[in-house]
Amino acid sequence: MGLVKAQNKKYKRIIALACAFIISFCIGGCGDVKEEAPELLEPASKITTMRPISYRNVARVESLMGVVVPEQSFVVSRKSALIKGFAVNIGDYVNKGDVVAYGDTTFYEREIAAKEDEKNAIVSELQSDNNIADEEIKQLEYKRDAAEQVGNAINVAAINTEIVILQENKRYNEEVKNADIDKLAKEINTLKSEKNDLTFTAPCSGTVTFIKDITAKPTASFNENIAVISDFENLYIESPELNINKYKFKDYEEKYTYQNGKRIDISEYEYESPEVSYASTLKEYPCARFKLSDESENKKIKAGDNLILYFEKNKSKKVLAVGLDSINKDDVGTFVYVCREIDGRDDYELERRDIKTGVADDYYVEVTEGLSEGELVYYASESVVPVEYTGQTVKRGEYRESYKTDIITPLENDTVAVTAGAGGVVSDIYLSVNDEVKTGTAVCLIDNASGTARLTELRTLMASADTEHENAVKDFDKREKEVNDELSAYYNEEAPVASETDALEDYLYKDEQLKVELEIIAEERSKEAASYESEKKSLSNEYALLSKQGNGGYTSFSEADGKIGYIGVSKSDPVGSGDFIYSVVRPADNLYKVMVNKNALPDLNGVSASLGSKVSLEIDGKKYEIDCFGKNGYADKKYLFTKEDKQYLTHSEPYKSGNEEQFFIKTDEEISKAIAGAKSISCEFDSVCLDNVITVPAKAIYVETNKTDNKDKEKSGKNYYVWKLENGNIVKEYVKIVESMSDEKIVVYGIEEGDLILTE
Repeated sequence: MGLVKAQNKKYKRIIALACAFIISFCIGGCGDVKEEAPELLEPASKITTMRPISYRNVARVESLMGVVVPEQSFVVSRKSALIKGFAVNIGDYVNKGDVVAYGDTTFYEREIAAKEDEKNAIVSELQSDNNIADEEIKQLEYKRDAAEQVGNAINVAAINTEIVILQENKRYNEEVKNADIDKLAKEINTLKSEKNDLTFTAPCSGTVTFIKDITAKPTASFNENIAVISDFENLYIESPELNINKYKFKDYEEKYTYQNGKRIDISEYEYESPEVSYASTLKEYPCARFKLSDESENKKIKAGDNLILYFEKNKSKKVLAVGLDSINKDDVGTFVYVCREIDGRDDYELERRDIKTGVADDYYVEVTEGLSEGELVYYASESVVPVEYTGQTVKRGEYRESYKTDIITPLENDTVAVTAGAGGVVSDIYLSVNDEVKTGTAVCLIDNASGTARLTELRTLMASADTEHENAVKDFDKREKEVNDELSAYYNEEAPVASETDALEDYLYKDEQLKVELEIIAEERSKEAASYESEKKSLSNEYALLSKQGNGGYTSFSEADGKIGYIGVSKSDPVGSGDFIYSVVRPADNLYKVMVNKNALPDLNGVSASLGSKVSLEIDGKKYEIDCFGKNGYADKKYLFTKEDKQYLTHSEPYKSGNEEQFFIKTDEEISKAIAGAKSISCEFDSVCLDNVITVPAKAIYVETNKTDNKDKEKSGKNYYVWKLENGNIVKEYVKIVESMSDEKIVVYGIEEGDLILTE
């Protein structure tokens, strides 16, 4: 558009006239005017701030930027846990119940195995004790039978007493050991539950869009997201600008957005009351969220879409309106200054006009009496009206904030965190970060001085156990031989006559008693052998753990192929068993991270493609359209939800290596091969992309200090306005804009499609 001189006849007369009272009576604001009103019907000079009365929508309209996001579910840690690795990666589809990540269970496995061995030993011991007691009772019963046959009532009574004592001892021993078994069983179940808690599964089906970076910090803190799973079939609108604690539009009458040029009502996607209470207790709040009121419209939006959300305190209506910056008040009432042409002269004069008003918004008020459409009304302004300007017709169209980066690298998040298998002091580190490793490669040595002493002690204990077992075996062999010899002698001797009562009592059932004695020896032998094996196994396991170097040191071997991603210890550092010492990383298949260089573009911190949006990948001049499959975490962003009747308020720790990773893309094999051999590669993405919005050049928008006295309006500190050509007059039109980094600004209120705005 070319340069245009102000040629409208009325406008030329306005800027050519003189008015002395305007110079002395400068209305400085949009609200109540406390200065005395000037004499009326005087000629006007330099009256450059006139606005025609017109019909317009009057409503207090506020807006938020929204983005369509998938419903998200979270794999979350309820306590501090060391994450060893992941079974899935970003972009993978998982079904509910699939394993997503696994923690370090070494401690639990050892403890469970040790307690299982201890429990099994007690069970075995109890069985042997019961068998021995039963055999001893059987042996006494044979003796009692012999005493009864010879009529020895005293011995019968004594033996019965022994049997009762044995039965009671058996019952008591069984009760004690069963209590020990039950206690160990409970401890084992608790350990198994805690171990199972370190196997993290998908709470729902969907696509993995975030996993924790465990390269340097594998420990997940309380309520930290280990992974995020997104359901791209179930969408809602999120407003990153506002959290639920600051949300003020609950009682607004009108809430809507535009999609494909069509107005669609929206409603709050509210959190449950217990969730809100939980968030309030912690004083941390998630983003406000919304859904389209018309369910059929939900099928027309997609993840990554940007929408502007509009909120009207009261439903707007088209009324005859005047600007608040034209309103004056005194003891008589509310009035404005109307510009009236002087007959026969190229001049104007101002006339007071009392009016009545109705509904108002931030900049305009309805006129119910006193004014007619088209009348020119004075408005207070310190702004200089442009004399030379370029005109531009307002149109609706697409608004984009696009960025291009060449920082695209493989996503090396297929990581295994390696922990110390024994405590001690780091005595040597054999490799450095980025060194290639294979499974079984020695990485570092942990020296354990107390371990050396313990090895010596363990050798002594194992030797002592061997000696005691050997002696016990010899003793059993000796006893067994003695009983067998006695049994052979019994078969060779003659039975005593009935008159020899004592001798006959000793003889009766003697072979049965000796056979029972052999059973008792066998049970005791079995019991001792089981006890020996249990003790030897416990000592041997501990010895094997400490003796990998043969001197009480512990060598950590790589648990995967890849390269050293991070080393968390230095020489001479003390470490405990289970402490994180280093990580092994490797690139994930067909996954890449896209970053924005914060040093080159410091104002673009946080600029990112939306989850589910399309990005353009250019490889050696050839373009590919790729989905944004994953997003970096934001520690300040909170996620509120309920799981198994418990409330959670979680967060996702961001990737922090190198430049800040903004988002992740997943390619196919063809594109991955192209990337591997590329001479040049770049990625272009939209941080914001809106359809059917009003945009104007940034240079067409002016700003002034907010001087409004409207008590219902929040004082933002500044107002935005444009110069508009209306009915041949240049008028000041207040607008509301969406703050952006572009040379184009989005206008959400104040001007409409077809309006003509001016740029100096």
